Amino acid sequence: MGSRIAGKLRSAILAAASLLMLLGINSSVLAADAAKGKIAFDANCARCHNAQLDKKGTGPALMGVSNRIPGGDWKYRWVANSAKLIQEGDAYAVKIWNENAKGAMDPFPALSKESIDDIFAWIDSYVVAGPKVGTDNSIAISDDKSLSSLWNWLRLLIFVIVILMVNIAMQVARLRGVEFFAGINLDKLNARLMLGFFVVGLIASTWSIQVFQPYFMASNSASVHGVEIDQLFWITMVVVYTVFVLTNGVLFYFAYKYGKDGGRKARYYPENHKLELIWTVVPAVVLAVLIIFGIKTWTSIMTPPDGPTVKVEVNGQQWGWILRYAGADEKFGDIDVRRIGGDNILGVDLSAEHIASHDDYISDTMFIPKGATVDLKIRSRDVLHSVYLPHFRVKMDAVPGMDTRFHFVTNQTTEEYRDFLMGNPYWSQVDTVVSTTIKKGEKLSDGTIATMDVSVTDTIHKADKFDFELACAEVCGRGHYSMRKVVVVLEPEAYQAWVAKASKTTLYVPGTEAPKLDVESPVAGLKEGVVQDGNVGILK
Repeated sequence: MGSRIAGKLRSAILAAASLLMLLGINSSVLAADAAKGKIAFDANCARCHNAQLDKKGTGPALMGVSNRIPGGDWKYRWVANSAKLIQEGDAYAVKIWNENAKGAMDPFPALSKESIDDIFAWIDSYVVAGPKVGTDNSIAISDDKSLSSLWNWLRLLIFVIVILMVNIAMQVARLRGVEFFAGINLDKLNARLMLGFFVVGLIASTWSIQVFQPYFMASNSASVHGVEIDQLFWITMVVVYTVFVLTNGVLFYFAYKYGKDGGRKARYYPENHKLELIWTVVPAVVLAVLIIFGIKTWTSIMTPPDGPTVKVEVNGQQWGWILRYAGADEKFGDIDVRRIGGDNILGVDLSAEHIASHDDYISDTMFIPKGATVDLKIRSRDVLHSVYLPHFRVKMDAVPGMDTRFHFVTNQTTEEYRDFLMGNPYWSQVDTVVSTTIKKGEKLSDGTIATMDVSVTDTIHKADKFDFELACAEVCGRGHYSMRKVVVVLEPEAYQAWVAKASKTTLYVPGTEAPKLDVESPVAGLKEGVVQDGNVGILK
């Protein structure tokens, strides 16, 4: 009998193990450029394409794409501006357009050919989920959490079963005349538990604040106005925490004091004008003070800036941001979505007589200088988005059909913020250690020539990989989570050097014919709020 049960148990375990194997984590051996491609894919492509490349997302499944697309520089042209290829009548581009609800891929004009090659290398090395293989240098393609999730559900199921079995046992015992809590005053027990819950909860919350306080980043705003917001936040927190402790302390104490005697009757207390006046006036005064401080801070933030500013236009779309900089004239060229087409991914008026747009240029990363006033002009060309720069305490909605603005002054560079994070227990952790060998005759970091082979070890901390970010704080569709841009704050001199280089590639190309409003464009002729072929048209 025992051997039969043991045999069935072994069979059940083997069956369960087989099921878990099917849900296992996969990995693959990737080349070095493929590892970079995975990072670039996550930053630029994951918002529309499934990370499991054999499955379709918003965009098509990418597994084996290199074997399907035309050769030459076709992939670079497609990634830079797929809409232009479609308009030019490229046969394969039109085929993809038709197969995917006549929607063009988001343009990535700032993505280098090297990055595109890295992305395709990662796609080419992708294999369908299976047993983990490779050496110690393998790089996992995906971290499938299926197995972990299954165990969590099993734990929950076991917990529920145990609770139900205990409850059934108690009910059966009660039917047989056995009372588990005989001789115990449940009123006193509950009263003591109520008071104990409050005390333990208060101690635990205070302890958690002390433990996790080093991880809070609310104490070092990267903008000038953010310091005021942080101050207002902590004042509000102190007031709320104090009120919470007092009111809940009285609540739990009364439950303890008056809950021990189950025969006590509540006293009928219909009104007390003095008490009602106190609990109405005191909160009103406290809230009024907080609101006044809040209005003062908000007014100082939203007052139009005086003097020169760095003008950056943030264009939101599903699912990404396009950043446009005003040139030396500090003026943006006009935008009309009916002009979108070809290389004109924003619909800018690039006619020869519209001088304001001639020096506009775009960037894949938001570069801003330290100490300067940054004036954001915010737009959306499809649905509601929200510009969110958490480290700068900046948040403003991007609304289709209208422009919104926000300005702020940076007070530290990216490098200075990384130095600050080195004092944080999480960010100061070592991320990677890189060892390199400098051959004899090569230059060392101090400029001298190595007289022998030298081994150099470079320790990279988590803080060294930190970057400010621009995110979307409004749920705008399935790719919302991936709307992220890197923000880099530079010293003024370094910023001017970047401007001198970036501004050489303007949207306007002298000598070219000014694009006309394209009546054949999928978004041409649309009015606000009208959806046609999956495109929302917003006229200026």
